[in-house]
Amino acid sequence: RHDAASKTGRAGGIVAEKPLSALGDSRLDCARLDPEDRRHAVAVERGGVVRAMRTGGPKGSGVERFQLHTEAEDGELQPVHRAWRQFEFIPKQQAGALLISQMGSPNLLYSTLPADGGETGSMVFLFGSHNAAVSAFQVSTDGTTVVSGAEDGSLAVWRIADGEKVGSISAAHRGGVRAVAIASPTCVMSAGNDGSVRVWQVSDDPRLRMLHRMTPGDALAPLTS
Repeated sequence: RHDAASKTGRAGGIVAEKPLSALGDSRLDCARLDPEDRRHAVAVERGGVVRAMRTGGPKGSGVERFQLHTEAEDGELQPVHRAWRQFEFIPKQQAGALLISQMGSPNLLYSTLPADGGETGSMVFLFGSHNAAVSAFQVSTDGTTVVSGAEDGSLAVWRIADGEKVGSISAAHRGGVRAVAIASPTCVMSAGNDGSVRVWQVSDDPRLRMLHRMTPGDALAPLTS
């Protein structure tokens, strides 16, 4: 049995659905507004099916349906039904650019939503990997940086332009990372299952440096470097 996340980077595929239709009773795991187009929203169902919803525009309103595919040995595309944990638009990049994490997968995937209404598919690429399942990530508002955390407590900062890891630490938290945030180009934050929130400096040093730690019961104090 092959890991679906490691195979999705080989090929992408879509299925189009028009005209506008209801989402029905499908469970939605994650939904996002496109930061570059507020008339465009995307939601992903439990089975890894993506619904791209648009209101107004030259082609009117509608819903399009997409799904990751893998390429079988015979060249046939097979849909990937693995649930997505999270996805985020990448601002100020190619239209419809996304970073994706799947449930239980250590990989961050990069892809774009097809712009032609499903006439052709979009390729899916491996952006980066942790040694354990990705538990949270955030993309900077300028589309240059992503910070990601994993279930083994590791934390990493990546440059989106080339996918290079610019900073990391293997043990940011005991018991895994629950949430991450980008405070500035040189500062990221993480919250862990150990109950702590930590502030990290991003610099030329490949190892992230902890600037501040807050734990349950700590009195509120100003953050200092």
